Amino acid sequence: MGKKSISIFLFIYLVLVNGYVIHGARMETSQDGEFIELARRSTGGDAYTVKVEGSYCYLSCGYSGFRIFDISNLSAPYQVAHISQSANGYAHQFILEDNMVFIGNGYGGIWIINCTNPEDPRVITEYDHDYSWDIQLIEDIIYAGNGHIQPQESITVTNISKIANPVHIKTILTDDDITDLKQVNQRLYAASSMEGLLIFDITNRTDPVYLGKYEDPENPDIYLVSFDIIE
Repeated sequence: MGKKSISIFLFIYLVLVNGYVIHGARMETSQDGEFIELARRSTGGDAYTVKVEGSYCYLSCGYSGFRIFDISNLSAPYQVAHISQSANGYAHQFILEDNMVFIGNGYGGIWIINCTNPEDPRVITEYDHDYSWDIQLIEDIIYAGNGHIQPQESITVTNISKIANPVHIKTILTDDDITDLKQVNQRLYAASSMEGLLIFDITNRTDPVYLGKYEDPENPDIYLVSFDIIE
């Protein structure tokens, strides 16, 4: 008997400068794959981070702000919402949780947007405090990775129990930009550019404790921008 052919269709969303692309990958066997571009749409600026939920694609777009596309028809996605950027903002990485978007917004600090209706998103607040790259959220506590110029190289802890009026709790100074954050259980991991991977204990969510860092001993000059954790 011959081998059975199994077809799997995957969708891959790629962000590019000045646009994003939706790709499809059709795999006829476990070893053969073909990538086909399905659509391309301009965002008017750097497409920095992309997240998909249901039939909507959410994009942080640097100086171009924040955009939402309807992707119910993958061959013909169309924009349903655009929030223009503030004078100081640059939309970097963001998280989407319970219809709320939390963006590390450059000099705009922390940008919080209500996306309960993806076709009519509403800005809740733009909390201006440092140059923010990335965000992690645990209940009502936001950790922001900051940097770009001294002395803003830091991790800040902010209470958003009153979401329209965030309250700064603590600033932890670092030796370089914090461009990516990940939280697993009671640990917060931070990409610290030339300083490697920093690790904090966040058992007390409002008072992170520095545990140490990891640097590649064979490549000490590597510039760490982003990372992922596989559990």
